[in-house]
Amino acid sequence: MSSLQGWNNTSQSPELFSNTITSPSLEGDTTPPLDFKIEVNNSTGVIKLFRKSDNQEFYNFNPETGSWNLPSPSARTIYNEVIVQIGEGNLSPLINNSRKYASDVISKTSDPITIDRLKATTGYKSSLSNINTAASQSNADLTITVTGTPDTPTATSDTPVDLSPIDLDNKTEQRQYGYYAYPIDMLLSDGDFSSAQDVVEFIQYEYGKRSLDTSTETFGFGDRGFKKVDGSVTLAIPAGIQDNNQVKWTDDELNALQAEAARTSLEAMKDPSAAIQGAIDRLGNAGLNADVQNAIRTALAAKAVGVNNLLSRTSGAILNPNTELLFSGPGLRDFTYTVEMAPKNGDEARNIRDIIRFFKEGMAPRRESLGLFLKAPNVFTIKYLYQRDGSAGFKQINPYINMVKHKCALRNCSVDYTPQGTYMSHSEDGSMVAYRMTLSFTELEPVYYKDYAEIGTNSIGY
Repeated sequence: MSSLQGWNNTSQSPELFSNTITSPSLEGDTTPPLDFKIEVNNSTGVIKLFRKSDNQEFYNFNPETGSWNLPSPSARTIYNEVIVQIGEGNLSPLINNSRKYASDVISKTSDPITIDRLKATTGYKSSLSNINTAASQSNADLTITVTGTPDTPTATSDTPVDLSPIDLDNKTEQRQYGYYAYPIDMLLSDGDFSSAQDVVEFIQYEYGKRSLDTSTETFGFGDRGFKKVDGSVTLAIPAGIQDNNQVKWTDDELNALQAEAARTSLEAMKDPSAAIQGAIDRLGNAGLNADVQNAIRTALAAKAVGVNNLLSRTSGAILNPNTELLFSGPGLRDFTYTVEMAPKNGDEARNIRDIIRFFKEGMAPRRESLGLFLKAPNVFTIKYLYQRDGSAGFKQINPYINMVKHKCALRNCSVDYTPQGTYMSHSEDGSMVAYRMTLSFTELEPVYYKDYAEIGTNSIGY
């Protein structure tokens, strides 16, 4: 059995391995990072996360579904406390690192039959796919720690191109992706990146269903369920990062006659007779003025025959329109990124190809097996990350750049394969010498005042 530096394993539970994993503290806070206990079962592939201070389990990983879940309804309280302590943006790197470490433990301690079995699960399909099970048991001096893992094996330049179809039921099942980055040299291992560069991270989610809100206290719709897709794309932050927060305001008019008609209508809903008498009294008082009488008659006559500006033509006056700028609705924000990519070698060229495929495939609508309906494309999260304390593995949301709310739809992906104006390719594999990719996203939901309250004051916000 391979030695696993830093991991504990007892004879009473030979299939369980445990270690300590550290998460960044709350964004913008100066408190020390928080320690968690990670427990990996090298037979089932189940991962459990415990709050180390009290050894309370709050999250676990199901290999069959590839999803993270609460161990029990009562764990919701502990989970919420953890989110408050580390920040919601830091949960993703915590669980990504946990699954990466679990893959290493399994590949170095499990028998070939178990590894092959776990390869077939949704949770480990991508992370164990390159493991050579025959050789995994023979290298007894391999060690791993929670501060670094071996690089993911990549194809060599003489690997033949495989254009065979992906084995998906009805070609609609969601396939999982790897962890792609450009430039590729900032990719240390699955989910970890060098401290040299701030990055923007894109993750896909399957677009979920939404039901009517059956609550007796609110109106509208319930939450839309999204299912995370394995893998991500991480890019050096391109130039031109900006946001444009907007709301809709519209010029509106309501003259005195329209206001009186509306007032009478509203009062009539409560007491018709009182509403009519009130309108008569108000008009009677206004009728004491001869100019008012003449203006009302002229305005009503113009309305009856459909003539505009009759009052202005005859008297040089108009009914006061009471013009006011009124709120008419929230606006959705757009985000556009233009990324220049020039591969330095075959590995980076294949990585760029996978990055482009990640976005194009993710934005494609899904046709149901019967061909009657189309399902919505996947949506994306976008996060600007910086390297806290200059240490690899401690990426967190940059509080000095705007946040992108929840999920975004990719509305346009355009790729220029000859950005230099001339067709040029590498002779060894046919890859282009440069690519220019432009991505246009739109947030699914507007930004509301409450959204700012939920993230605190230690960032620019949305």
